[in-house]
Order: sequence, then structure tokens, then C-alpha cells
Amino acid sequence: MSLTVLEYKTQGNQYYSNNQSLLAIQSYSEAIKLIENKLEEENIVSLYLLYLNRSAAYIQDKDFYCGYEDAKQSLKLKKSENFKGFYRAAICSYHLGFIKQAEEFIKEAINDHQQNVLDYLDLKLLIEKKVQCMKRWRKPIATAKKGLKLLEQIFEEGVLWFEVPAILYQIRNTLRAYFEKTNDKKLMNVNHGDLGLRLHELAVQLNYIYPVEKLLMADPIFEDLILNEMPDVGSLRLQAYEQRLLPRDQRDYDLEDKAGNDLTAYEFSFFINNVLASLVVNSSDEKISLRALRQLHRLTTIDLYRQALGDALSDAINTYIYKNYQKIDLVEKFFSNSGVEILFYDYLEAACQLSAARMIKKITVGHWKKQSLKTIQLVIKQISKKIRYEGIELVEPKPPSKFALELKKLMSFNSADDKVDEKRKNFDLIVNVLTKIYFIFGKQPFIDRSRYDPLFLYVNQMWFEQINNEQDQHNIPFLINGWNSILTQWLKLAYENRRQYFEKINPDLLYDGDDD
Repeated sequence: MSLTVLEYKTQGNQYYSNNQSLLAIQSYSEAIKLIENKLEEENIVSLYLLYLNRSAAYIQDKDFYCGYEDAKQSLKLKKSENFKGFYRAAICSYHLGFIKQAEEFIKEAINDHQQNVLDYLDLKLLIEKKVQCMKRWRKPIATAKKGLKLLEQIFEEGVLWFEVPAILYQIRNTLRAYFEKTNDKKLMNVNHGDLGLRLHELAVQLNYIYPVEKLLMADPIFEDLILNEMPDVGSLRLQAYEQRLLPRDQRDYDLEDKAGNDLTAYEFSFFINNVLASLVVNSSDEKISLRALRQLHRLTTIDLYRQALGDALSDAINTYIYKNYQKIDLVEKFFSNSGVEILFYDYLEAACQLSAARMIKKITVGHWKKQSLKTIQLVIKQISKKIRYEGIELVEPKPPSKFALELKKLMSFNSADDKVDEKRKNFDLIVNVLTKIYFIFGKQPFIDRSRYDPLFLYVNQMWFEQINNEQDQHNIPFLINGWNSILTQWLKLAYENRRQYFEKINPDLLYDGDDD
């Protein structure tokens, strides 16, 4: 029997007091769900307070991004006298590297409530300390190249480790000045592409010579930089991202082009991404390993950051995680902590699609059973995109051209045949995944998706309505043959016949508004 809102809140408070942050988050989430879905007629608990409490639980779990979102939601619902909302928003902003927002939130908290002013002033001092760290090497390091040389010396000699975050901040600041303000090559004194490569090499060197988790535990600012802070995507990318839901004729495409030229986050991430991915695999501290994985998941699944980081992110994940697909403990940890969502983004969009596909094959029925419905919906959505992008070639790959055949003879390799075989393997993999999802969850996730997706509307009307869910759900050969058949039919369907399924879907809902 479900608890009431008040009971869930009380339960969450108890878990929070016992430092059981994940259980507290679950309890507060259930209470929020009851109110927002209007499942309780009378609410004696304010919604803003539940978001505020859940924010505290996220902070306790060091999940500052979710804590930040909840604190902002709490302030949106109630701003006046919500000093805890401002305070928690300031804490999260500080850890996420949103320094201006942190300064504004803590100012509001101090002005709004004097009772806890000492706590607020302590946080204000922490913010100022991080700002000082960010600025400490501004004058000594005039160019990014000098910053690289300093890092190389520190890594080689094993001294002055406490200066690493300050030097990294200055390199990032130099990149920001180069891309956003002047494009002055004197600021860099090195090609920005070479800078990214050297940052990658330094990260690999750091991962090899020193237990990185010890550095993180010894320096809270370095811990934030690696495990908590979000990439500096720049004002142009933020503006372009904010207009993504506008109708096409109202969007500023020049702005989007300019935003795409800002590679600050991309180049700097070669260091951060490789340290994060290495921590997932190599850290002896399981909590730090899981926090690193959570940060990789966040960077992958939030469009703003994934687009800014590009293949710099997926390459690091591939190098440290996908290529270790035979390590059973790593695979279990990855699949049990949102790794499936990372996989299906990379399978669709990244250069490491083949590695992602190989990793997907390791997902067993047991792993699928542990996934949330949110994850299942994302997987179905990504598979639909894959089918859309690849089209008829999934089932009828184009034969190799004469040039490809001649090249194959000349170079003595099988590139032409491999491409045809890759398409067929993709189709078999898609069928395998959809079969396992149906086997565990039945029709409903696909029916839910059919509100947005013509493919699954077609599947529902042309196949699901003719089968008995209870009888056929666990008939593996039947499901494999069924998915093979229905997907092939869809891919071979004439445009005029396919169009009717598009027309049955509300244009505002089509593909969840995906711009592709």
C-alpha cells in the first residue's frame, strides 16, 4: 500500500538523518510524484519543501547537478523567505563551477535570512577561495603553452601537485579568451588542436604515475574540477541551446554556426574526460569510481554538454571502458549505474559505434531487468533513430562499388565486405535488443513510444494488435521472427504508405521534438 505525502516526507527525513541519501531521494521523489500527479486530494506538505529536502539529499550524495536543479525548482515555487533554497543553490553552483550564480545565490541567502549568516559567510569564503585559485596563474602564465610546460614539469618531478587545478583553470581561461574574444594566437602559442592532444597525453601520464583519487581527496577544488564541474560551453552555445525548441523559421542559424566554432569545452575536456574514465576503471575507492561514472553519464545524456564535447568524450569512454568489455566486474558496474544509456548514445552518434555495439551484446536479460522504464524508453528512442538514419540499408546493404572492389584487391583487405556485414550485424543487434525488452517488459513501452514515433505506431497496429501478449511475451523464436519481419516491412514500405503513420501523430509530439 502506497504511503501518503506526509509519510513519504517523514520517511525521507529519517533516511537523510541516517545519511542514507539514496533512500531519502526515493522517498522525497515518491511524495513529489503524488502531488504533481494529483493522486492525493489534500496536501499538507508544500511541494517547494519537498524539492528543497530532495536537494539536500542530493547534496549529501554529492550529486550537485541534481541538487542544483531541485534547489532552483524550489525557488521557482517559492522565492520569498526560501533562504535554504538560495543557500543550497549556492552550494551546488559552487561545486558545479557556476561561480557567478553561486555568488548571486549566496548574496540572496545572506540578505534574506540573518539567522544562519555564519554558514553563509563560510560558503562565501569558499567561493572566494575558488575564484582566487582560478585567477592565481593569470599573470605568470601568459599563454596556454606555458601552462602545458608547467604541468609537464609537475608530473615529471612529482612536486607542487597543489598547483595543478590552478594551472588547469588558467589553460581553460586562455582557451575561453581565444575562442570568445580575440582568436589571438599569441594567447595560445600552440595550435588549439595540439593543445587538446597534449592535455590528453598529460591525463594519460597522470593516470599512470599517480593514484588520482588521492589527489582528489587531498584537494577539494581539484575534486570539484574533475568530478563535479560542468564544462565551460560559453555564452554562444548556451544561447543556441536555449533556442532549440523554437520553430525552424524563428531560429538564428548564424548563432548556431558561431557557437559550433567555440571549442573551449571540447579541447579542455581531453584532460577531464580521460581522468574521469580512468577513475571508473582504476580507482580503488568505489565511491569515487561511481561518481566518475555518474559524471560521464551526465555529460553524455545532457545535449548541451554532449554536443560541446563531441567525440572527445566518447573516445575516452571507449579507451578505458568499452575496450575492457571482458572485465566482468567493470561490465557489471557499468550496466548497473546508467551505463546502458551512455552506450546507446554512443551506438547512435559516436565514432566508437562498433565498440559500443560489442558492449551492447554483453547486456543480458538479467541486466535488462534491472533497468528503469526511463532507460528502456531512451533505448527504444535511440534504436528508432538508428533505424531512421540507416534506412533500407539495414536489411538491403548496398553492394560494394567497382572502385571499392578494386581497392580491396589492391590493398588486400576486406573493407567492402566488412561494411555490408556491419549493416547486417546492426540489424541483428537491433532485433536482439527489442526482443529482450519485449521479453521482460511486454508491449507497453513500445505502445507508449507510439505516441511520438511512426515506426512503433506501425508496429503496434500491424503486429501487436494481432498477438497475445501473455502467451507470446516469452516465446523467443516468435519474437525474433516477429521483429525481423515487422522492421523489414517498415523499411521497405513505400513513402505514400508510410506517410499515413506520420500524419496520425500530433506534429508537436513527433519524435519528442527531436531536431533531426
